[in-house]
Amino acid sequence: MSRIVPNITTLEQHHQQLQVNPEQYFPDCCPPCGKTQLWSHGVYFRYPDRGLESQGVYNPCPIPRFFCPACKRTCSRLPECIPPRRWYLWIIQQQMLLAVLCGQSFNAVSQQFLPSRRTLTRWWGWLDEKSQLYRFRLATFFPQQERYSHFETYWQQALKSVGLSKCMATLDRTGVIVP
Repeated sequence: MSRIVPNITTLEQHHQQLQVNPEQYFPDCCPPCGKTQLWSHGVYFRYPDRGLESQGVYNPCPIPRFFCPACKRTCSRLPECIPPRRWYLWIIQQQMLLAVLCGQSFNAVSQQFLPSRRTLTRWWGWLDEKSQLYRFRLATFFPQQERYSHFETYWQQALKSVGLSKCMATLDRTGVIVP
């Protein structure tokens, strides 16, 4: 089961979709046990809106939760714009990583954006460590990216043309654990 609902690229879209089409968040089956017939089980809240432009207007952000009567566990699916295991939205991570990939120093980038230099260093280490696996899995979906052989040029083009959130949603669909 994919943990990410594709094509919801902003928090504003997420809030709208919860009003008009909440069914798209409903998982096909329970991730741990694979059984169907999950029940709606309320929401939990995330605080992903750390942007400078929005001033946190989308916090708290409701995330629908579902209950599996077979294994007695809950699960949820996130919109494409919210990373499963990170505080900052994919778009913020993309902007910072792209700035470093284009030659700016970690120090300069961390002074332009909210996350600290230490956070940026962790993100960079994650991208460097997982790059081969990610590139291998993404090659099927975005073959045009394979013409870029170097780490920096590959990820510059991937972030500019595809976007980090779409890359991570695609990886999630293939079963790769994304942060």
